[in-house]
Amino acid sequence: MAMCNVASIDRVETTAGKNHAVTLLSFRFADPNLAPAEPGGVFKLRNGKCCEIKTCDYDPSVFHAASRAKAAASAA
Repeated sequence: MAMCNVASIDRVETTAGKNHAVTLLSFRFADPNLAPAEPGGVFKLRNGKCCEIKTCDYDPSVFHAASRAKAAASAA
């Protein structure tokens, strides 16, 4: 998260079943000109504990743009 200056992570929504939960997150970056990244994650539960996390609906271009913005700010 430090590579792209994530300023905050907000949980947008979570829905859960017996052995799975799906969570939508919002990653806000330190640079206010960047749009937030909004990936989703599927959490698999076993014996009441998280045993697997899979990212879904993930657009890496948002994180790439944030990393480039941080590198440009550091170079200036």
